[in-house]
Amino acid sequence: MSNGGFSYTDEAREYMFSPAGQDTILDTIEIRHPAFIQDDQLIAIRFVNGAASDIMATLEAGAPMNAGEAVKFVNTRFDLAVPDSPQQGLAQCDIAVANVMAELTPWLALAVSQPYPVQLSLRQFLADDLTEPCFVMHGLTFSNATSNIKRTTGTATIEDLLNFGSPRECYTVTNSPGLNR
Repeated sequence: MSNGGFSYTDEAREYMFSPAGQDTILDTIEIRHPAFIQDDQLIAIRFVNGAASDIMATLEAGAPMNAGEAVKFVNTRFDLAVPDSPQQGLAQCDIAVANVMAELTPWLALAVSQPYPVQLSLRQFLADDLTEPCFVMHGLTFSNATSNIKRTTGTATIEDLLNFGSPRECYTVTNSPGLNR
């Protein structure tokens, strides 16, 4: 699967191509939706895979929410099956998050009540450096979510940039005075 122009940091590449690295890469997911409001604040639901406990990690400067801030990622297990690039259609990956009924299911129930897509970001952090992610992928949409007592599963699809209207900006006399003749 193409990474859509996203790349690893030099530190991550060094780790991946070095023999028996001392560091561990922590995979994280962030789920966002306009219905995720707590104490009158828009929030994101964040998970880290396979850490010993919850972690506090600093997000990149261009993050969709809490840019440059240290945020909490809840420790849980999740599976992320990334396929090869498809011949037709958009690339998709399957995600299964284990044992998160109390953390995730109520939020997904809120998301179903509104017509907005659930947005997803994938990040990787080096375990000994949580000051910035070594890999970031935004622009994923989480859909087809189902939950049971053991896990929540769904499909993450890369944003379909080819089918967006162009230009995205609606030019009017108000925001573009040069149009007034």
